[in-house]
Amino acid sequence: MCWDNAAAKSFFATLKNEMYYRQRFDARAKARFAVAEYIEAFP
Repeated sequence: MCWDNAAAKSFFATLKNEMYYRQRFDARAKARFAVAEYIEAFP
């Protein structure tokens, strides 16, 4: 049961390390747009 969420946790860790922590967002909408763009391009 502990492996059920492993893929999601791995994805969000990658998202934070590669995109979120490297940028500063002025508004929540800009952050949401950046996350959406990242998800679209995620390999």
